[in-house]
Amino acid sequence: MDQFYTKSYQGFRDDSLLHLDFIYSAMDLNEIGLARAWPGEPVVVHWKIPDPMKFIGRVSGRRNHFRNAYTSLAKRIELLTSLPLEKVLAFKARQQVS
Repeated sequence: MDQFYTKSYQGFRDDSLLHLDFIYSAMDLNEIGLARAWPGEPVVVHWKIPDPMKFIGRVSGRRNHFRNAYTSLAKRIELLTSLPLEKVLAFKARQQVS
């Protein structure tokens, strides 16, 4: 797992050899102007998950917001990784045509 780590957008943008097929984001990339700025013309999917850091209130409430965000991401990742690769690639092909 050491090869996996968080990168800023700049880390991807500067890599001219990089080809991305899909980008899954928990933040709205349209809001910050990054939806169309990725190398390789990937399919960009926004998973709308409230930012637990923006919660104002008691520590227990913040903890619940983090738990909810984690649970939502875990479920979506589990569903995504359970899909047959052929279906995922077919989805990408349809997105590129439209």
